[in-house]
Amino acid sequence: MLVPFKNAKPGLDAYRIVGYWTGCDSLQVGSQPGQVLLPVVSQQPEHGLQVLNYHCSAQRCTAQPANIQVSGEPAAEVGTLQLHTQAP
Repeated sequence: MLVPFKNAKPGLDAYRIVGYWTGCDSLQVGSQPGQVLLPVVSQQPEHGLQVLNYHCSAQRCTAQPANIQVSGEPAAEVGTLQLHTQAP
């Protein structure tokens, strides 16, 4: 659950972001002031496993596909996933 704050007050919405790699240690500074970036590996029906970058502020969260290819089998015994940066 991600609850964006502004001026020590929570925003109007909280966001439940489900996927792999969603720990607080993955939060990054966003491209805009007051924004955080959370990259999440998620299962997308039309794309399979995909990294989505969630850009969140106290007003809203938006998700954009990242330039990272995901391979591996999450349902396997070890569930290891490989992340490969794609050339632009």
